[in-house]
Amino acid sequence: MNTNAKQRDPTFGTLHGQTVRVHLRFAASSATVSIDRRKVPAKLDARKRVVLWSAARAGILTVSVRATGDASYVARLRVR
Repeated sequence: MNTNAKQRDPTFGTLHGQTVRVHLRFAASSATVSIDRRKVPAKLDARKRVVLWSAARAGILTVSVRATGDASYVARLRVR
């Protein structure tokens, strides 16, 4: 993940169709993934504390998870 002084969001890239994984430090009960405010089909593996989805398009990525509280992560996703 790279951060650029000219842009605020962390940026990372992947290949189209690759599985993207976000590893959590806590056990979440639910998770949603969206790119440019459009929901993306994602899977939460609560036992492994991982959110997974297939990279289909680029944009502003938001991963929202819930446990006893909630957390959101934002990044710029580039897909080649």
